[in-house]
Amino acid sequence: MFAKKSNDEIGLHLKSLILRKFPSVRQFCVAYLEIDNGDSTDQTIVRNLSNRFSQIINGKKAIQTYDLPIITELLGISCEDLLSCGETKVALNNRKTNYNVAYSDNESDWVDILNREDCIAAYSDEFGKTVLDYAIEFKNYRFIKYLIDNNYITLISDRPGWNDFGAESKIKERPYDYRLHDEFYTNKLLRTKILSLAIANNDIESLEKFKARELPPQQGRNGVYSNFNFSDYYDESFVKEISISKEKVFNYFLDEYTTNLYGENKEIVWLFPFIGELVEMCSKNKDSDRAIKIIKVIKEHNKNVFDQLKKTFLLATKRTKDEYYFNRSIQDAIEEVKHYYHISEYKNFVSFNPYYLKDVPMLAFSINRINCVSKNPDIQSLINESNEIFEKILNIPNHLIKTS
Repeated sequence: MFAKKSNDEIGLHLKSLILRKFPSVRQFCVAYLEIDNGDSTDQTIVRNLSNRFSQIINGKKAIQTYDLPIITELLGISCEDLLSCGETKVALNNRKTNYNVAYSDNESDWVDILNREDCIAAYSDEFGKTVLDYAIEFKNYRFIKYLIDNNYITLISDRPGWNDFGAESKIKERPYDYRLHDEFYTNKLLRTKILSLAIANNDIESLEKFKARELPPQQGRNGVYSNFNFSDYYDESFVKEISISKEKVFNYFLDEYTTNLYGENKEIVWLFPFIGELVEMCSKNKDSDRAIKIIKVIKEHNKNVFDQLKKTFLLATKRTKDEYYFNRSIQDAIEEVKHYYHISEYKNFVSFNPYYLKDVPMLAFSINRINCVSKNPDIQSLINESNEIFEKILNIPNHLIKTS
């Protein structure tokens, strides 16, 4: 069962579908007449039909039942798709296209289209969508898993240092025309759309395999003095899917994890880069239990970061004073050590690397400020406590010595 939309809505939807495939509504009407009676030469009939479809498009008239077989044939859609304005997708059975194969649960259909000589699976159809686009739209995770398990698409490579995780498509393409392959490099959210389906299907194994918490800018860094801008990779639907996921998946996104500096055996300790947005999403969902849980994780992470940085900064200051600044003040030593303390431009990453001092470890962490405001006083109190620790991290030199 599907909900039929109003004449106005159906008219707008029909117009967009027509203009994706035909240069004008008139040309669509010409094609309509060729199917209907095989004659599109009578200009009066063409004009009358164009006027009728103009009224349908403007919501003044309804589509008639005798129109439906011809419209759906010309536009390659189902009646359900047309009348629900795209909200209900039903595969067409008369021909194998990106649309109906991506909808199919039949493995033989997938094999057929992936092995076709014309390589249509790798290319956009008249509606600008590939078989992978449709599979994501239809939430056909079984088909996507088939593509992954059979190495048609790769979300992560074993090659170190790749800023796009080495994601790529191996779906057969025409020589020198690498459309779908290139999309993995240009479409920054394609990966998270696939991972969203893994979350919805509670596929924790795939999330771990494909490093679902990590983003491309976290890869391949060859120094601790880095700036991490994650804004281009924010996918609201991905974060929303996490917020309503099963407990095991939800907890996976709350755990700390590490990445290595490229070519070095040094670790950066992270929380999921959009964990602050996850707090906001759970608050929007009125899920205060989950919001509180995330805030406590952020607060604990920030506290551990502050404690480790403070301890190591004090050690570096003492060593600098004893070994290099023995005739100068402790404040001079602090000022020297500050040169090796780095807060990123986006205030989401901190590192400390006094490399001139032996046995003083390099430290690097993500840090998190929670930007949402809660009407719940208990939640707001936790947010304030976490953000106070965050502010201390930004000003470590001012918090080295306890004051009464």
